[in-house]
Amino acid sequence: MYTLMSVVLHSLDLATIARALHARIQQAPEFFSHTPVIVDFSHVPVSASTNFKALFKVIRQQQLLPVAVRGLPETLSETLQSLGVPIVEQNSPQQTAILPEQPAEPDLIVGKPGSTLIIERSLRPGQRCYARGADLIVLGDTQPDNELIADGSIHVYGVLRGKALCGMQGDVDARIFCHGLEAEVVSVGEHSLKPGKTADALSTPPVLQIKLSDGAVSITPLLTKKPLD
Repeated sequence: MYTLMSVVLHSLDLATIARALHARIQQAPEFFSHTPVIVDFSHVPVSASTNFKALFKVIRQQQLLPVAVRGLPETLSETLQSLGVPIVEQNSPQQTAILPEQPAEPDLIVGKPGSTLIIERSLRPGQRCYARGADLIVLGDTQPDNELIADGSIHVYGVLRGKALCGMQGDVDARIFCHGLEAEVVSVGEHSLKPGKTADALSTPPVLQIKLSDGAVSITPLLTKKPLD
């Protein structure tokens, strides 16, 4: 099941929204580019005079795609439907917020540019990590909906699940290391693992490396030179 992000509004001022979104998205543009989002109006006063069209335009200008709204009365349903953005139930499952007010723990973890990002635990569901200009290290397991992105290499001292993308700035020598592989997608730069290849690694020795080999992504036991695929 795909988990949508939400843009939680705390102001209806368009300039304020634009600045807040821009600042958050610039932390990790790859995460947010053309991402579908739910716009949450639960914390702001709205009425029939609210300029929803202009508000959605500001959000789209930040390369986000509003696909639904929440926190609005049903009396505004027709207005929102005319804009192609339906109202969803307020008690629907919680989405990952792009602009949370007081998050207990960040859903997006971004390292200091050029410094290795070290996560000293297993990741919880829904978390995403980005190591800008550096390696990413996770001292534990990742979850099926986690995403790891690094401009350098990725090291997971546990089972790698979800998505892991290394060498995002063109480093073809970047690699992914893990102690068990159940990932949905792994890639080195623009090269992704072919469908079905991840399953091949499950019966192999636990320490694996994923790298580019002859222009394709391969899975190799750490201490051997023979690719598994």
